[in-house]
Amino acid sequence: MKKASLFVEQDEERIAFYIDGDLQFDSSDEACYHEYLVLPAIDLARRRYAGQRLRVLICGGGDGLAARDVLRFPEVGRIDLIDFNPEVVRLGRTLFAPFNNDAFSSPLVTVHLEEAFAFVETLAEGSYHLVICDFTHPRCEQDATVYSVEWFRLLARVLLPGGIIASNGTSPEHSPEAFWCIHQSILAAQLHSFPLHCDIPSFRRAGYGRWGFFLASPGLLTSPEVAAIAPPVETVSFRSTSFSAACRFPRSHADVRHGVSCHTREVPSLCHYLWNSEQDDLLRGCFSNIGTDYIDFFSLPDQWNGIRPEYSPGSLAHLARTWMDVSQPGSPQEHAELNIIPVRHPYHTTEMTNSWRGLLPETVKGLDLAELVRQMLKRAQALPANIVNDLRKLLAALQAGSLPKELSPRLQNILWLVIAAVVTMNLSHPDAVFAKGGGSSGSSDSSDMTFWGAVLSGGGMYWLANLYKRSK
Repeated sequence: MKKASLFVEQDEERIAFYIDGDLQFDSSDEACYHEYLVLPAIDLARRRYAGQRLRVLICGGGDGLAARDVLRFPEVGRIDLIDFNPEVVRLGRTLFAPFNNDAFSSPLVTVHLEEAFAFVETLAEGSYHLVICDFTHPRCEQDATVYSVEWFRLLARVLLPGGIIASNGTSPEHSPEAFWCIHQSILAAQLHSFPLHCDIPSFRRAGYGRWGFFLASPGLLTSPEVAAIAPPVETVSFRSTSFSAACRFPRSHADVRHGVSCHTREVPSLCHYLWNSEQDDLLRGCFSNIGTDYIDFFSLPDQWNGIRPEYSPGSLAHLARTWMDVSQPGSPQEHAELNIIPVRHPYHTTEMTNSWRGLLPETVKGLDLAELVRQMLKRAQALPANIVNDLRKLLAALQAGSLPKELSPRLQNILWLVIAAVVTMNLSHPDAVFAKGGGSSGSSDSSDMTFWGAVLSGGGMYWLANLYKRSK
């Protein structure tokens, strides 16, 4: 796992903590974030399991701030905290100790320096009354596994019947599809999902917008239970009235949930939604005046929309198929392929991908078709025999200095898939396009041929062959 970059900004009045450039907390208002993450969930759990000593699992939260708020409740009997980053936990024990009330010194807290998914897989069923997920914002598909259907199923297994899950989400304001993707993933795991939102000033200043959370449970959270949430501790920003408002979403925003898929480890949709939001501009500002046209998810429990995609919206396979569809001669969307290169990395922007359009003509012009076919034939064992025969005929014609008068539709499709894959991979990876990292000092022609050969590897050809078989 890549080592994270940690940064602490400190002055006489406040401290702010960043991981990989993303703000984790600002002491001026971190209480707002942690109160919304922790207090409703633990208040529900203590009333559901009245008289029991609560067992709590905190996933992430190495800064100790979530543990601090859990320890405020005398009903808590045990806290297991998992964080794979020992440096964050070290800061939690030292620099952050004045802010987390020295939570790690409590005999109730046991720290496990492990990866959360692997750790939870080893736990027995019914181990905890409450699970709190305080993870960093995902920056890659590996980070996003802890928002997947499989993850929430694991949590459901280690919960007691009627147990509670509280999870950090993402910004419903800036990434509405991603927010509702997490909601659908919880529902797909056969849990009830209850979304929340609140305004955290430091997050807004950092450009993150209004922030979101989720409460989840195998059992239904009823309106009377929610109305009764009133943590018997002193709070900074959490009020029962403000919590009621946090449960309401503008109908125009909530309706987005019907069209997004859930997120699984096999088909990681969440990152694509995070980096390619189509609704944020349309919905920007809808939280400023919710009015009366809203949905209250606690009074109207939601159902999974049933959308489980076969492929990620941002995957190369999906992009190649889309290019095939829109590039058919006479199609009203002909040449629309220039507009559908998705953002694939958190440090990309839509403006960057738009700038790649100008590179497409030169990239395709620079393609040596004869060399491309020759490289494909080197991997012929991965292709059906009829395609191999067509490629051999095409190569013979190219070597003779001509092109066949007609190419079979089958061969046209295969060639277009390969060219789409090559061009897309060349444009969608910043190391190749924006010179991040190493490169070759040789001629562009020789390096291009090396690139084509590397791209069209046996695995790539196997994927193309199977894609063709499924769609022919």
